[in-house]
Amino acid sequence: MTRLLSIGAIVGLLIGAVVSWLFVIDHRVAPRFSLSDQTGAARSERDYHGSLALIYFGYTFCPDVCPTELGYLARVITGLGPAGRSVTPIFVSVDPQRDTTVKLAEYVHLFHDRMVGLTGTPDQVTAAAREFGVYYQRVDIAGTHPGFYLMNHSSIIYVLDQQGMIVDHLDSHVPVDQAVARIKRFL
Repeated sequence: MTRLLSIGAIVGLLIGAVVSWLFVIDHRVAPRFSLSDQTGAARSERDYHGSLALIYFGYTFCPDVCPTELGYLARVITGLGPAGRSVTPIFVSVDPQRDTTVKLAEYVHLFHDRMVGLTGTPDQVTAAAREFGVYYQRVDIAGTHPGFYLMNHSSIIYVLDQQGMIVDHLDSHVPVDQAVARIKRFL
């Protein structure tokens, strides 16, 4: 009986070790997506392999958080100096109803001349958000213009390495110089 308990304990430890290794040590993921950029060209995660990418999900009608985070993202790329040319800033809209390719083209260049704007059908946007673990939800505002709404959404800048793996995340609470140092580790 004691021997059986010892074998059970060893098997339990081995299973625990494997589970820990899978979920703690190897926690990086490579999200997939199929969207369109601000020119209307089809884009997937594979289009950005080979360069570091900083990806933020938001929407162009966002009154405060999105402009703050995208301005921060642009300052981080500028702070990287010449190395910033090898980083692709990407804005993914969670509001495909209003954020057309034309609207994205006007919007993303307000923040950085190389920023890519991505959108798609509602199903494509939902699938992309799910891959990144992004939360978003339409919120209709009562007592305003008919049909006016805002979007609640996560506010994270994802750092993807050259193989498309999420290797870090940022937000504007991280000082720019610290964000630059963190990103340089992956260049």
